[in-house]
Amino acid sequence: MPEVLSSGFHGKMGWLEYSIRRSLGLEGPDISEREIGTSQVLPTLQALNDYAGFIPVCLQWIEDL
Repeated sequence: MPEVLSSGFHGKMGWLEYSIRRSLGLEGPDISEREIGTSQVLPTLQALNDYAGFIPVCLQWIEDL
C-alpha cells in the first residue's frame, strides 16, 4: 500500500485513540470532553471502514495511470 494511504489510516487511528481516551476521561476530567469523545468514536470507526473500502479503488486508479 502506498505510504500516503497508510498515513491516512494512521491519522484516523490516532483520532480514534484520542476519542476513546476522551470518552474514558483519560484526557481531562471535564464531562463535556467525555461526551465529545464518546460522540466521535462511532463516526471515526465508520470513517475507518469507509477508508478501507476506498483503498482498493484508489490503488486501481494508481495502477490505471
